[in-house]
Amino acid sequence: MEQVEIEELKEYLMEMDPCIEFDEKNEEKLLGYAERFGGSIILMYKDVNTFLVDEPSSTMDTVGLMNPKARKADGFEDTIIGYIIIDNEEIILHDREKMIEKK
Repeated sequence: MEQVEIEELKEYLMEMDPCIEFDEKNEEKLLGYAERFGGSIILMYKDVNTFLVDEPSSTMDTVGLMNPKARKADGFEDTIIGYIIIDNEEIILHDREKMIEKK
């Protein structure tokens, strides 16, 4: 992601939630954000708290080993793009647009 895109993303997120705190030491790794149930926004940093994969089944295997109680959206396995770690909990990450298309 280019620096201009990062700045635009940060501006957008600050408009949505002025209390967001960015990880300045990993700013160049900022990928985007995930919306967690309950309306909270989770910043996503490549290889820091977000791990993207090409093969959904490898995500399911990895998350299943680390967090056997992880919830998944049945029928949306092909929309999995990786996982994110929030408060030491592994959460499966889906592509929002693909989920909307599939619905």
